[in-house]
Amino acid sequence: MKKYFLLGLIIFSGFLLTGCKKQTETGGGSSTSSGSGGKGQITAKEAYKISLPEAKKFSSDSYLVGLNTTSIQENGQSRTWYALFYSAAKATNYKVNVVEGKITGTSDTNKKKQNQIPENWIDSDQVAKIAIPKCGEMTEKDFFIDLDTNRDKAPIWSFNCKVGENKTLYIDLNALTGEYLQTRKAGIGW
Repeated sequence: MKKYFLLGLIIFSGFLLTGCKKQTETGGGSSTSSGSGGKGQITAKEAYKISLPEAKKFSSDSYLVGLNTTSIQENGQSRTWYALFYSAAKATNYKVNVVEGKITGTSDTNKKKQNQIPENWIDSDQVAKIAIPKCGEMTEKDFFIDLDTNRDKAPIWSFNCKVGENKTLYIDLNALTGEYLQTRKAGIGW
């Protein structure tokens, strides 16, 4: 009875974290040691290394097409990462959630994001070191970061900084070199 209760609790927690309707417990939770940022915090590369074997179980041809977190610390580490993979064989994306270094859930998605992110992308700790000084005065020291390939099919890190009520800066960096590309503004009252 305890096993079923714990399994149900884990699945429900994963559902809350992702907002996905189709959520399954993988049971194969990989783990990694806690990074220097605190209990269970890891970098994007560490999350990728944990999530890749799970994606390969889904389909052996899976490759990374996106990686993000909604709460990254100044050291580039986060407790929660969402890795998105694509499988040409299955013609679909597959999402793997990594929380505190363990896989907490997976889901098929109906997205068709296919642009592969090369494996030589810079890690989130390096991104934070480059992007945070470009944020200027911030109202919160909790950031959002997204590794994506949608813009011109080149991999880009987009680093989100809150700089005022309803004001956000997006610092875009080349994901392979760390080169600063642009700052985008979002929000009201700029």
